[in-house]
Amino acid sequence: MLGLDARFAAKLDKLVAILQGPQYRLRVVISDGTRSREAQRLAYERYKRGAGPMAAPPGRSCHEYGAAADLVVSPRSDSTVRSVATALGLRVIEYGTTSNHVHVEDAALCRELRGDLPATRSLPDPQETAARPRQIPPGDPAGKKGCP
Repeated sequence: MLGLDARFAAKLDKLVAILQGPQYRLRVVISDGTRSREAQRLAYERYKRGAGPMAAPPGRSCHEYGAAADLVVSPRSDSTVRSVATALGLRVIEYGTTSNHVHVEDAALCRELRGDLPATRSLPDPQETAARPRQIPPGDPAGKKGCP
């Protein structure tokens, strides 16, 4: 599809081939790929009016960076699409409970292409956390006040 980032296009091709292959035999049509900023603005306006599917604000959609596509999958098979896409490093967003349209994106690639900064907060090392003694606030002998 014109305008897709080559790395995303390779994953999308693989996803479609697996879903249409002998194991799943699903019908997959790519209904949308890369969008201009203006097309994204219009999609977002339709979404805000309740006249269209979920859409990100202009500048935030992975479609604008060639890292997303919308698919029509039939028969509907959310769990299959999600498991295969996840195994390929793609994120899936379904459009609702009655639709067989799904949005697939490479979220990490999209962040890279948008120039988003990596997350500054990292998770603590589990081994380091386990080795640290638990701090119990004074006046809380059971240690319950610090629990969520």
